[in-house]
Amino acid sequence: MIHSLRTRSVGPAAELDFEFGDRLNILTGDNGLGKTFVLDVAWWALTRSWASQVALPAGGHAVPPPSLEYRVSGRGGPTDPVACAYDAQRQRWRAPARRPPMTGLVIYLRVDGAAAVWDPAVHYWRSSRARGVTDPARPSADVFGPGGAWRELRDESTGALRCRGLLGDWREWEILDGGENEAFRALRAALAALSAPGEPLVPGASRQILVDDLTLVPTLVTAYGEVPLTMASSAVQRVVTLAYLLVWAWRRHADTSQLINAPPENRVVLLVDEVDAHLHPKWQRTIVPALLEVVRVLARELSVQLICTTHSPLVLASAEPAFDPCHDRLFDFDLTDGAVTVRTVPWRPHYDACGWLTSDVFGLPSARGREQERAVQDALSLLHATNVSPAALRAADDRLSSLLSDTDPFWVRWKAQLERQGVLP
Repeated sequence: MIHSLRTRSVGPAAELDFEFGDRLNILTGDNGLGKTFVLDVAWWALTRSWASQVALPAGGHAVPPPSLEYRVSGRGGPTDPVACAYDAQRQRWRAPARRPPMTGLVIYLRVDGAAAVWDPAVHYWRSSRARGVTDPARPSADVFGPGGAWRELRDESTGALRCRGLLGDWREWEILDGGENEAFRALRAALAALSAPGEPLVPGASRQILVDDLTLVPTLVTAYGEVPLTMASSAVQRVVTLAYLLVWAWRRHADTSQLINAPPENRVVLLVDEVDAHLHPKWQRTIVPALLEVVRVLARELSVQLICTTHSPLVLASAEPAFDPCHDRLFDFDLTDGAVTVRTVPWRPHYDACGWLTSDVFGLPSARGREQERAVQDALSLLHATNVSPAALRAADDRLSSLLSDTDPFWVRWKAQLERQGVLP
C-alpha cells in the first residue's frame, strides 16, 4: 500500500502532499486539477513503472527542483520515504538503485477503459543484480490500452502470452473441467457483488452472434433476455472489466506464487479513475461500498486499499456509512488564485447528495439547476431592492412558478415577503 506522496514542480501543482488512509481514499475536485495525475504517480510509486505517459516536470528552471517522494509498505512493513529526482537528459525519474518493497497486487482502471496490473509474483525483480528502474531482469507490468483487457495480451519482445483477455478467459473458465471452475465461480460472485441493486449481472452461456463468425461471445442474463457482452452498455462493460481484472489478477497471482514457492500477497491496491463514470445514480450509490467488499470474493484474508476519483455527490453520500476517519481520507482539489491546491477534508456526513452538493467540497449554492438558481437569485434581489413595482414582483412570481417545484423551500420566504408588501393576499 501507499502511505504518502509528495510532488514538487511536477504536474498541475507546484506542490502536492498526500497522507493516504490505509483503506478508502476519495479524490474530488474540478476537472483538470490533477486527480488522474495523482493516480498515475501513485501507480509509479507502487510499481516503479508508468501505466501511461511519464509525469513531466514544470517547464523552465522550476523552484523548487522537480522531485517525487513517496512512502509505501511491503511485506516487511512501512518503508522510509523514497526521494526521486528527474533526469532531464534521459527524461525519466531516477529512483534509488535498490529493490523496492513488494507492495501487493496493484490494479489500475482508467476512465477510458485502459487498465494496468502489477503482480509481485510475476513482475518483481528475479535477478540479484538490481539496478533500479533499468534492471533488464525486471518484467514490465501488464498494461492494457482502452478496451484491451477484453483481448489477449502478448509480450512485445518475446510474443509470450501474458493474458487471454476477458473474452478468452470467460469462455475457458465457463467450460473448464466440464463445467464452471473456481475462477468462473469467483467471477460470478464478483459480478454479483458489483451489480446495481435489483439488476444483477448474471453470466449467461457463450454463444455465436454473427453468421460469418463462429466466435463464441459471453452473455449476460437480463430481464429482457441474454445480451452479448460486446453489446452491453458502457457502464456494464466497465464494471464487468473491473470484476474480470480482479479475478484474473488474483488467480494468476495465486497460481504463480505456487509455481515459485512463495506466499501469496494479502493486500490489493485498487486505483480507479472516475469511479462513477457511465454509472446510473442507483449504481453510484453502491459502487464504493461494493469495491471495498468485493476482494473478499477472491480470498477472505485479502484487504484492499482503494484510491478513487469522483465527481459524484451520490458516491460521497454512499460512502458515509462505511467511512472511518481512522482509516479513510477525503481530498478536495481546488483552484485558488490561479494555483492548484489540495486539502484533506475533515470528514463529516452531509446525509444525502443535496447536502454534498452544497457542502464546501462541491460548493454549489443549492441543488437546483442553473436556470432555477438564477430565478431565485433575481427574486432575492427584488426583495432587497427599494421601490420595486408590484408588476415586477408578479413577473418574478410567474417565473418562479414555471421553474420551481411546489415544495421548494424558497417559496416560504418568497410568499411571506410578497404578502407583507401587499402584492399577494
